[in-house]
Amino acid sequence: MDCYQIKITLMQVRPVVWRIVLAPETITLSQLHHILQILMGWEDSHLHRFVIDRRRTGSKLSRVESQVLNNETVSLRSTVGLLESKFLYYEYDFGDGWIHELQVEKASPPTGAQRVLCIGGERCCPPEDCGGAIGYGELLQVLRNPRHSDYEEMLEWVGGSFDPEMFDLKSMNKNLRRLRIGALG
Repeated sequence: MDCYQIKITLMQVRPVVWRIVLAPETITLSQLHHILQILMGWEDSHLHRFVIDRRRTGSKLSRVESQVLNNETVSLRSTVGLLESKFLYYEYDFGDGWIHELQVEKASPPTGAQRVLCIGGERCCPPEDCGGAIGYGELLQVLRNPRHSDYEEMLEWVGGSFDPEMFDLKSMNKNLRRLRIGALG
């Protein structure tokens, strides 16, 4: 069983938010969704889908056209086989429109008995429901200026503090271990 090294980049956000994860080729897209929620810090409170070379995915309840693939049964290995390029897209929260580019950087035999593992990344993911990339940029602008008329309100809305540069690899891997998705070795 191979392990894929995947780079996840949140599109349209500056400075760039990214993660690199090792994941077994046998996981389903449904499992990958849960991994991405942890990696990016999302709360899993919105709809999502994967787009694979213009084919969309969904649950078994949403298969209304031949181009829709089932998240529950499609594995990462079969997804990579469908890719003409090495890119897969994950869309989360259709209102805010968060698009994540997933690039399969390499496949390799697993080492040891590792589980899904984040091996790198930068920056905190934007807060849920902040208005997409444009709203996030405006939020950051307000939070950088304590004299801004909306500063106190936005600071309270984000829970009292927000560090866009924060990235905690150790905590992220602790949360990934809780998923109990198959070992890599």
